[in-house]
Amino acid sequence: MRQLIVGAALLAGTAASLSAQVMTVGFGATVNAPAGELANRASTGFGGVMQVEYALDPRWSVLSGLSLARYMGRAPEAGDRRRDLDITGVTLGARTFLSSATEKPRGPYLATDFGWYRILAQDAEGKWQREETEIGLLPTLGYRAGSVDISAQLKFMGRFQWVQLGASLGLFRF
Repeated sequence: MRQLIVGAALLAGTAASLSAQVMTVGFGATVNAPAGELANRASTGFGGVMQVEYALDPRWSVLSGLSLARYMGRAPEAGDRRRDLDITGVTLGARTFLSSATEKPRGPYLATDFGWYRILAQDAEGKWQREETEIGLLPTLGYRAGSVDISAQLKFMGRFQWVQLGASLGLFRF
């Protein structure tokens, strides 16, 4: 819980320090396909994201975000209890739009985020236990049309890897 509070404070601090410029706050949903060792322990995950974007100009922006995903666990052996996983993340990154500069950012884009993730897993009795913390570099390919943002992000980090498909809506503009 302490890490989530620190992440929220980091996000709020980033937003406050950039408040003199154009910022967008967006919320969205994700579907996550596990890979590697995570695929052996869990099936598809579903989650939510909150992101603050600070536009440097129409083509470049910096990002800060919070995410939470729940993965449905797989039973290690027949007859065992399913062990779900919760993955909470804090990210910082940059985005560039591939289309020519216009008044508003739109069209296809590339982004790279640096992420910190806390993974919680259920034990055999169903109690949540801290499992591990990981960091990683997260390449993203996406498309923005108006306030709607659709993206695919690869998360390759240590033992836990996944592909995240997401859609978000930029709700607040400052």
